[in-house]
Amino acid sequence: MSNNTDRKVLLSLKNVDVKFNVRGRVLSAIRNVSLDIYENESLAIVGESGSGKSVLTKTFAGMLDSNGYVANGSIVLADDEISKTDVNLTSRNKLIVKNVNKKLNKYSTLERGAAEYNKIQELKNELKHVDSLSEDEEAEFAAKEKKLKDSIVDSNNYLMTLDKKIEEDVPEIAKTKEKIENLEKELKELLEKKETVLKEKKEAFKADSAKREKIKKEIADLEA
Repeated sequence: MSNNTDRKVLLSLKNVDVKFNVRGRVLSAIRNVSLDIYENESLAIVGESGSGKSVLTKTFAGMLDSNGYVANGSIVLADDEISKTDVNLTSRNKLIVKNVNKKLNKYSTLERGAAEYNKIQELKNELKHVDSLSEDEEAEFAAKEKKLKDSIVDSNNYLMTLDKKIEEDVPEIAKTKEKIENLEKELKELLEKKETVLKEKKEAFKADSAKREKIKKEIADLEA
């Protein structure tokens, strides 16, 4: 049997704890894990579903979900290229490292509540649009309105190129004018439909106070 002390350690985990921030609570997924993976060695991680195999591998691969973090322990990856890097710690470099650490420490605490923050923003957006057009509905109406207006402009421009004194242009003039009238009518109907949908949403939201309170309570629970 080979002596591991003579072999290079590629990856070393010491007393690693991994936790997740879930709905304001901190849950432990991995507790006190230590292992060494040596050069030219394969390691099999075996366990029942939910035992933390995927979480463990994601941890040392830097692929944890945004609400997960290493609460304790150390993970060291041996890399020949990195180990050969030599940086002089001048006063300027020390200041850079200090500022980077400060930012990392600040933003790492925010990551723990990222899932909750995103959900809060989603609910606030829902509350904002529940009595108005959603972003998708607004975009759909805007696209249809633009298409109709562009067609009206194009048709009017084409109409200006026709001459009623030219016999073959006369039927084309009548046809183009009719097309413009139909487009303008279609545009008017679209704008009226948009106003009707908006009015119906506002009336429904005004009558449904329970829905408003439910959304507000979800936001308050997540913020807590």
